[in-house]
Amino acid sequence: MVGAGRFLLVLPLMALLFFVDPSRTQGSDSVIATGSGPSLTTSFVSVPPTIDGALSSGEWGSPLSISLNGFNDPSIVRTGELYLRNSSTDLFVALVLSEPVASASDIAEINIDADHDHKATAGKEDALRFENGAVDLFWQGSDWAADSSQHGMVARSYSNGKYAYEFRKPLNSGDSQDMAVSPGRTIGFRIQTRDADISEFFRYPPGTRGHGDTTVEWGKWADLAIATPPVSTAPTLQTPADRAQLTAMTTTLTWSNPSSTTQVHVRVTPANSDGPGVNLILGATTSLRIPPPPEWYGLLPGMSYSWKTRASAAPTALDENSLLWGPWSEDRSFRTPVRDSTRLTPVSPSDGGIVTTAPQVLQWNNGDPDIFYYEVQVSPDQQFGAGGPVASVWHNLVHGGLPNRPPNSWDTPALAPGTTYFWRVRPRVQGDGTSVAWGPTRSFRTQ
Repeated sequence: MVGAGRFLLVLPLMALLFFVDPSRTQGSDSVIATGSGPSLTTSFVSVPPTIDGALSSGEWGSPLSISLNGFNDPSIVRTGELYLRNSSTDLFVALVLSEPVASASDIAEINIDADHDHKATAGKEDALRFENGAVDLFWQGSDWAADSSQHGMVARSYSNGKYAYEFRKPLNSGDSQDMAVSPGRTIGFRIQTRDADISEFFRYPPGTRGHGDTTVEWGKWADLAIATPPVSTAPTLQTPADRAQLTAMTTTLTWSNPSSTTQVHVRVTPANSDGPGVNLILGATTSLRIPPPPEWYGLLPGMSYSWKTRASAAPTALDENSLLWGPWSEDRSFRTPVRDSTRLTPVSPSDGGIVTTAPQVLQWNNGDPDIFYYEVQVSPDQQFGAGGPVASVWHNLVHGGLPNRPPNSWDTPALAPGTTYFWRVRPRVQGDGTSVAWGPTRSFRTQ
């Protein structure tokens, strides 16, 4: 990972920089405490599932496979599939649970640490249980107690050795004894079931309970991020203007984001995908500065680049393959300034100098400090092959800003004795750019 505002050095083949900015906003939740349990995330639904005890095809999406261990005998394990969804107003949980023998006295419940401090706080925690129907619960200080008002729905069915439970719990019912959260928040979360036939409780995350040392026990609960509605519109690109001609090898991209944006994905692609590009996921920012060398060895001269952005309202960090991104913006382009060879000056070896046959360091200066990628030719042929195959020609692409070596330099292979070599340099142009003329030709002779 790379920190915010830093760029990686890449060689100008088609190389895209990709990193997630670790400082980006993770939704609107101000997390008070993070427990030792798993981190979970719901998926936002525009069409809520029907709470009828039957998980219809396509209704709940993909499940998370879980295990629930026995409290009195941890060697007894129940396996299950957990589904987590939410709308703008409700949390939806479905649990498919293995159960060898069904009983009317079996129960299942979802427990919610509403203020997400992983502590049992009277009047601030919420639960919904199936016990011969829906029972709305709140934490009254030492145990769960039935709420005087019912908020939520639960349904259950049993088939082929499995229970199917479906829960709907309002995110904010208005009842002071219920949770009051909104999409983008994170809550503590736990599941508890009871198998009446063997008088055993089963919990997920494993090893959790509601009683005992609640500071320790509630710290093991899962962190559940409530998803925000997906972004349905693209960011609006602002500057630079489409097809802008840059005057320097740097620019600042700006755009405006849709409401509820928590993170953006920015891509800058060179013409014909020929050169370094930018592929960044950032927080809800509205600008990105593309720095010049030596801050970032990226933009090449005399060619065009396209750029675009997209946004998401997801409360947790996404990668570029996530389905929670909104649509891409339009593509815009800009063009970098032309740089030629008129400010190139060969430095060493001196023109006409005598050298050994050992590999030589060719070095040059450039009055344009924002150029870092060059073509270098070396040959005993002063025409560098233009007149036909007279002698071998070394033709190399050279990154002039590599660490641990002289700037703007290239090492020749071992040289033939008693031979005059000619060499020249020019800025490398790629993509849809046009190659520039070579710089001055210089020579040296081996002993």
